[in-house]
Amino acid sequence: NDNLKVLLATFLWFIIYYSPQDLGYQVSKMFPVKMMMYIVKGIYYPKKIYAGMKHAQHILPGNIMAMIIIAVCKGNGSGMIKPACRLVRGVWRPLSSEFLVPSVTTKYCVMCALLLH
Repeated sequence: NDNLKVLLATFLWFIIYYSPQDLGYQVSKMFPVKMMMYIVKGIYYPKKIYAGMKHAQHILPGNIMAMIIIAVCKGNGSGMIKPACRLVRGVWRPLSSEFLVPSVTTKYCVMCALLLH
């Protein structure tokens, strides 16, 4: 299973960076292809959230709040890390924190974690 994912990632990387006349990039920016990629990405959110909930339940049994926080961080990891990356780059905005102003993806992850609990 992991070998298939590595092969797929390598193939997509090769297509994006080495296709003639940026054909891979242009195809990935077409609306139907982009919509399909967003749908696949949206399907993986509940899977990541459930994996985070199982991990939190294993490490901290009975702690519901920790289970939801870890599930949200696992489901929307890039959104949680983005303020720290901006701080390192020197472009930090205090109001861009996911804890103060949650994005739609973070809200979706919280709702999914609450529903799966």
